[in-house]
Amino acid sequence: DIDVLQKIRDILLTISDYQKAVSTCGWLAKQLPVGDVKVSVLNTALTLCDSWLSSVITNSAVYSTAQQHKVAYVAVLHKAVVENILERHGLYEPPYSSLCSTPGALIDALYESTRIIDGDSDATNIHTAADDIAAVFSLDVDKTRFRMVQGLLCQNLPQNAGVRRTGLQLNHMKYLTDHTDTVQHSIMRRLLHLLNRTNRLDNGRFLLNYAWTDAENRSGAAKLRAINCLLELLSEEEISVICGVSTATIRQHALTICYVQELHRYNIPQTLSSFSRCSKKGLVQGLWKHSRNQPEAVCLMMELAVDFSVYDVNMWSGLVHQAMVLRLDSVLTQVLPIISTIPELHSIPHLNKAWSYITTRPILEASKHSTDVYRPAVLLLPRHPCLNV
Repeated sequence: DIDVLQKIRDILLTISDYQKAVSTCGWLAKQLPVGDVKVSVLNTALTLCDSWLSSVITNSAVYSTAQQHKVAYVAVLHKAVVENILERHGLYEPPYSSLCSTPGALIDALYESTRIIDGDSDATNIHTAADDIAAVFSLDVDKTRFRMVQGLLCQNLPQNAGVRRTGLQLNHMKYLTDHTDTVQHSIMRRLLHLLNRTNRLDNGRFLLNYAWTDAENRSGAAKLRAINCLLELLSEEEISVICGVSTATIRQHALTICYVQELHRYNIPQTLSSFSRCSKKGLVQGLWKHSRNQPEAVCLMMELAVDFSVYDVNMWSGLVHQAMVLRLDSVLTQVLPIISTIPELHSIPHLNKAWSYITTRPILEASKHSTDVYRPAVLLLPRHPCLNV
């Protein structure tokens, strides 16, 4: 009852034995649940501590005791205020409830909440709670968020640098957004949650500079993650106005980073500038010479040839044949529709065979589980003259 507590407070303030009055406040606060009333009682304890200090001689033993009590109750009050903040925002639960005396660790833990990853509507409460907690302890919460962004940009990158691409055409894909990879997905959600809180346009400039600037221990994969954040954070118009570059330029830069990272895996050292100047056909030929029996290398060769319009008939004849040998069905499914629109490549010896392979093989595999009524007809598909020119 608020009235009862107010009467108790008035009585405590009249007690001349300040030490007993302060101790009584402490005992009363322990009996109360998290909330405004508990905070009020602890504020009363601090008021009594100040009265106690002003009533005794400075530097005396009693003064030292009063000072110690005040320091202790300031800490208890701060903890109670933080608990109240968490309760108010629906966040007073483990592990946050055990971190109320360590604001830095608490704010970090709040931004690791699964609510952010799951996209809960109340995830914005985390920002508000972090702001309120920082105010209690006079912390620069924006500086904390920026530190976390820098850490997340290079956190838990895949061992292969995380730059394998899911498509062959740059404009039809995004970087490091494979939502089947829960670790990478959660990191991206946390990054965007943080970046959207503070000035989006300033954050866009930071991300662009991060992706374009070389720095010690800054990997290509970290730069790609920054680019992905930039493309998610700002619209094309905002990027053009604020950053002074087009999204096409940014995507081309990302493409270059992808290939430089990938080529390093095959002991072909390249820098961003040397890759931009070099012959892409020569790169494909070098990969073919040493790595054509590796499925990922064949994928990389096809990506290079498609992305940089390398349309050599002999080279593509070998690539298509090798893709069939290595049974790279998903890659052929993406490549064939692209190269079939290039007149120069219509004379590839294995082109029609490859089309027949990717169109009939899945049906033949499915026929193994079909009824006897359909199986004979399905088995005739590879012999159909329109499918085997």
